[in-house]
Amino acid sequence: MTKYLVFTVLYLAMYAHAGSVVLTDDVVNIRNFEIGYLINSPHTYTIDEAIQAEFTPAPNRLSLPSNQLDIWVRFSVRNASDSVIACNIHNSISYFNRVMDFYETRNGVILDQKHIDLFAWTGDTKLLHGTDSVLPIHLNPGEEKTYYFHFVSPAYQYFEYLILDDQHTLAELSTKNIFPVLLVGMLIALACFNFLLFFSARYKEYLYYSLYLVSSIIWFVFEYGILSHYFGIYGMRGHLTSYGLLSATIFLSLFVKKVLQTAKFYPLQNLALNSTIVLLVLNLLWGVVNFFNALDISVYFFIYAIAVYFWVSISLMRQGNTLVKYLLAAQLFFIFFALFGILFYEGYLPYNWWTRYSIAIGVTVEAFILAYLLSHRIKLLKVDLETDSLTGAFNRRTLFDQFMQESKRISALESLVFVIFDIDQFKLYNDTYGHPKGDDILKIIIHHLQSQFPESSVFRLGGEEFALLFTAENAAAAQRKVSDIRLAIEHLSLAFPESRHGVVTASFGASVIESGRIQNFNELYQQTDARLYQAKHNGRNCVVM
Repeated sequence: MTKYLVFTVLYLAMYAHAGSVVLTDDVVNIRNFEIGYLINSPHTYTIDEAIQAEFTPAPNRLSLPSNQLDIWVRFSVRNASDSVIACNIHNSISYFNRVMDFYETRNGVILDQKHIDLFAWTGDTKLLHGTDSVLPIHLNPGEEKTYYFHFVSPAYQYFEYLILDDQHTLAELSTKNIFPVLLVGMLIALACFNFLLFFSARYKEYLYYSLYLVSSIIWFVFEYGILSHYFGIYGMRGHLTSYGLLSATIFLSLFVKKVLQTAKFYPLQNLALNSTIVLLVLNLLWGVVNFFNALDISVYFFIYAIAVYFWVSISLMRQGNTLVKYLLAAQLFFIFFALFGILFYEGYLPYNWWTRYSIAIGVTVEAFILAYLLSHRIKLLKVDLETDSLTGAFNRRTLFDQFMQESKRISALESLVFVIFDIDQFKLYNDTYGHPKGDDILKIIIHHLQSQFPESSVFRLGGEEFALLFTAENAAAAQRKVSDIRLAIEHLSLAFPESRHGVVTASFGASVIESGRIQNFNELYQQTDARLYQAKHNGRNCVVM
């Protein structure tokens, strides 16, 4: 019976102090405790009414629905030691608020009060230390005080309260925001790198991607407290960085249009992407009139843009576009992380490290996947610039560069062989069978040479005229190789009854350059071209070296 009585007394004592933080010594590092909150709507509570009101219990880290922007928070602190305790109450997300009021009470009597208006920058602004407001408190032995915090947020309502001594306060403030700073640092480096690539290569894909990154960074630096913590920027000046959030998706749509070349190849998808740009630009302009309303409705435009990206990705994937899978992967990763963030901002998920930074993680992962997409796209562009679209052979503009590279690379025991050949009587073939059939002949021949002689680089010089570059041990080996190539074309047995041999053939002019005796390329080209014409003069389907 005595045990049950003791348990009941202890339980009642604990219940009496529910929501109270108990301090037992002067080392204070309390990061998890119970608070109460009160929505200041539809009734607007004065401090006297709030003292008498019933508060909803909650943890000291909390996110509330976006329509609950005006709230009261209450908790008590009791000194259970036999000495005076001085410590600090932190609100870690103070920088995001519009107005904050602090009240210190004992037994319902107001002992002290503070007021900060971050938009007007009036009141007790000295309480602001970076992202945190830090309220110093003192408690005598056995004393209990109740603290009321009233704050109004312009957009979202989430908060974190901590109770720390001076040493832990210093540690908290000095290590604040390291993770978002690292993310921003990576994005800045990526943006600068792509700006430099744009200025050197002039590909607009680099520009749009860089501007997308810069817009995301602008939003990051205030949303995650970097501007306030390191640069002392609060209030409306800080919230204006949300224009970065509004503009980031515009540049992302421009990037997607350019990378996927929708304006050139996919008119319906291009129209859908254009619609996202128009809506987002209109919302950006509306932000000049009603900034916070534009932020509120922007979520619907973002959802629409994501839906468009998904539709474009899936539709182009069905059409065989090889790049769009990277866009789809980027969007899937972003949506996965952003979903946690949206549910957090709307009060459906608890406040923790993961939910707090989920959107930042999602944007960063998306940015790196898009960077890979961009590099792959530029690689394909480079291939397009270097190769002939019909045959897949290298084009004429790359011939000189590859010749110089090969001439420097060959060893003393090798020779570089340069060959020019063209298809015999190709004009007659085109006139007889039509240009589409002639194109097919060129593709068959070049694809066959590329597969049978992979060590040789094939270049299309124009029309039916091509060039080859390869190495050989000596002139005799080069002669055999060129002859093998000539026979390979003849043995394809591509019917051409009107020709002298009854099948498609080619004539070859070749030059062998020994190591260390590299001559002027223009002279070499003219000499080899002259040998080609000599081969034609000799009756075609032969080699002159």
